[in-house]
Amino acid sequence: MKIPLSWIRRYTDIDAIRSEINDTSLAHTYSIRTAEIDDIIHIGVPDSVVVGKIESVRAHSDSDRLNVVTLHTDKWDPRQIVCGAPNVRNAHYVAVALPGTKLREDLEIQRSQIRGETSDGMICSLDELSLADERAEGILILEECIDETTLEKSIGKPVFDLTLPFPGRDGEIFFVPLRTTVFEIDNKFITNRPDLFSVEGNAREFAAIFRQDFIADDPKQIAEISEFSAKIETDAVQSAHFMLYENALTRKSVFDGVTHLLHASGIATKYTHVDITNAIMTELGQPMHAFDYEKVRGMIRIRKAHDGETIDALNGKTYTLTPDDVVIADDSGPISIAGIMGGMSTAVTESTTRVVYEAVCFDATTVRRTAQRLGIRTDASTRYEKSLDPLLPERATRRLGDYMQFYGYDRAPAKTFHFLDTTKLRDITVSCSHAFLTSRIGADISPEKIHDILVRLWFGVTENTGNYEIRVPSWRATKDVDIPEDIVEEIARHYGYEHIEPVAFSGDFVPIPVDPLVHFQHRLREFFCGKWVYEVYTRSFSYPALDAKLWLDPSRAIAVANAYSEEASLMRRTAAGMLFCSVADNMREYDEFAFYDIGKSYFHTENDNPSERIFLSAVFSGWSLKGLRTLIDDLAHTFAPNIPPVIREDIPENSIFHPNKSARLHLGDTASVSFGRIHPERARAFEISTETLYLQIDIALLLFISETSKFHYSPIIRFPTIDRELDFIMDARTPTGDIEREILDMHELIRSVSVIDVYEDSDRIETGKKSVSFRIRMQEEDGTITDEQALAIQDRIVSMLSVRGILLRT
Repeated sequence: MKIPLSWIRRYTDIDAIRSEINDTSLAHTYSIRTAEIDDIIHIGVPDSVVVGKIESVRAHSDSDRLNVVTLHTDKWDPRQIVCGAPNVRNAHYVAVALPGTKLREDLEIQRSQIRGETSDGMICSLDELSLADERAEGILILEECIDETTLEKSIGKPVFDLTLPFPGRDGEIFFVPLRTTVFEIDNKFITNRPDLFSVEGNAREFAAIFRQDFIADDPKQIAEISEFSAKIETDAVQSAHFMLYENALTRKSVFDGVTHLLHASGIATKYTHVDITNAIMTELGQPMHAFDYEKVRGMIRIRKAHDGETIDALNGKTYTLTPDDVVIADDSGPISIAGIMGGMSTAVTESTTRVVYEAVCFDATTVRRTAQRLGIRTDASTRYEKSLDPLLPERATRRLGDYMQFYGYDRAPAKTFHFLDTTKLRDITVSCSHAFLTSRIGADISPEKIHDILVRLWFGVTENTGNYEIRVPSWRATKDVDIPEDIVEEIARHYGYEHIEPVAFSGDFVPIPVDPLVHFQHRLREFFCGKWVYEVYTRSFSYPALDAKLWLDPSRAIAVANAYSEEASLMRRTAAGMLFCSVADNMREYDEFAFYDIGKSYFHTENDNPSERIFLSAVFSGWSLKGLRTLIDDLAHTFAPNIPPVIREDIPENSIFHPNKSARLHLGDTASVSFGRIHPERARAFEISTETLYLQIDIALLLFISETSKFHYSPIIRFPTIDRELDFIMDARTPTGDIEREILDMHELIRSVSVIDVYEDSDRIETGKKSVSFRIRMQEEDGTITDEQALAIQDRIVSMLSVRGILLRT
């Protein structure tokens, strides 16, 4: 959330704090006390953009579009500027960027000649001053937003020193400077602090941290008036308020204090009534919505949706609802998805004259489930999901009067509706002792200091002989503070973690056993890192279109009950889809790369129960099959050194792999690794190269094989070995690992067998055959093995293999 510090000024003297420390230190202190500051943004830095007063405007002699403007930026000679904005003819006071001003990295103002006329500077628009995101239709006319008396006194002075009117409390005007600093607060994951999704909540924290007074925003009550026709028909509403305003013609947004601070907060502006709802949401944290009352049909109700009801939402999409959703509806049907987004049928437009404002506290769980099911995330739903204070909507309606008066509307509504479910209010008092607090914090903090911290955080504190009764304010009582440990956290963070002396752990500790599966994954990561294959993270979800590209049976998919979007509606059965998408992205920039993912895949077992297994899945672009085969051999020798690896071309049909250019690694009787080129149809579906290689490892299975193939140690034999290298001709598809195992089992004096070369040549060797060179090591335990013994063993090997049609190459 972006918080302009000039908005914080409404509640506490942030300027006094900034006079003592710079913005970086201010952000650091706030980060370690409350919430992390992600970024510091400065708006209105150049002092060389000054107020200019126009003396005359004439048409350019050589252009139908350009004007030549004479204006004063000081009390001496006037300057001339060529300007193409048509509204310059209506302006008296403007923002002038003097020569040498750098408005952006690519926009530095220089004195220049434009079609024969000197242009000594530039008259600026809002977007050129970084005060608007969209391109402005003309220049900024200062007298339209600032009184001329002030502007007359400010000629030649920096424009960003000017102030804009903003609605204060009870009709007062508060002035905010054009120059401001914005803190971007990382509060996305602060699920227990909905108050930090507001300017007021963050201002309260600044005041507490830096011991400044806090001015609570508490406008006067709305007088009792006739009741608006509305009805609450669901228990998912904790409090609700509707206000009908008559004769409230909406207008397009203009540049003023409200739109300036909304833009600084990252919120777009459009119409006055919409700007008001966004301003109150940003300021107090209470989402609001405005309906065009002329378009409302009959009574407004908050109810459960009917099964199959639809609503055309403001984002241009149509949503189908279920009875699990809550809506605001009229007699024609839903006009708003409660807590998430309004509907098009009652949207405010430039012709709106009668407007109904809504401020409701909805049940957090209901809003979250609907938002996830529909795949919508808005500023409103984000706040509701954190569990808002049920008393907040009433405060928002009172603050609404200030904004309505500021824009020239009636302060008081014509009709109102109020509802509060008092059974859902949480009045929490936490009991704890001084000894408990200090022991948990690990610091000897005085009772006076504890009392001071809690009071500054707006807790009610009663102390009696070292025992505290601490009453929690309503905005912290939702799902935040309700046990003594929560009080410990409040005191510790404001006391300062840096003031708590670190103490080493003491006592008897029992080491936690290492999980073999986790440790094995670490070993695999080290292995692949050494091969220049890098780890990536992919989602645990899939979706029907992605599964279809992989030819996965849709009837065997495991659906996600509360999917937050269509693209996360299924649990993944393989990581291949996500990895192939990543390959397509990377192929636009790189020719050769390799990366892997370690994660769970989910599928149905034979008895139709859901199950999960952990796989390592890897993709290789720009690699050869031979290079991948070398990696597979290294993998086998690293993790199962005592089991000769066997490569078999037994890939199942309709798999991810190419039917003729892929295989599986068998260690013992089990195939735990599949590898090879991907199926051409899969490559075309993902728009990637058919040369892309894929590897999949069943980690649990490989771990089991690795554990059962550990080295066995024996005394070192003192007698020398004899090596024999034998070349055999065999069918090209015969797995060499099988032959290794057969040779190893032929005689007790054979200590090891390894393949040292594989040779295929259709000219020298028969087509479909290969020559494999084996190194056979023999050794006697009780003496030196003789040549006669070695020759007898060699003859036995040749004889037994010849029975299978594997002949010695001569």
